[in-house]
Amino acid sequence: LQTTRANKIFVDELNGTITISSAEEVNVNTKKVNINASENMNVNVGKNFTMQVGGDANMTVDGNARLSVGGDVDSSITKM
Repeated sequence: LQTTRANKIFVDELNGTITISSAEEVNVNTKKVNINASENMNVNVGKNFTMQVGGDANMTVDGNARLSVGGDVDSSITKM
């Protein structure tokens, strides 16, 4: 499925992939979102990345964890 403005949903049966492309934005609005990857998951952002959590946030790492920062680091932990 492809529009004239470079928006595309491509289902590749041969390689088992689905590609969604948009000229501007992709918005998903729903009550719950679940993403399950049986192997790896990669997120690449060309500019800025912002994540906001309205409730609790939990992260579990069973192996090693690494954080690399190329610029300044500003960190604060505040108990509310």
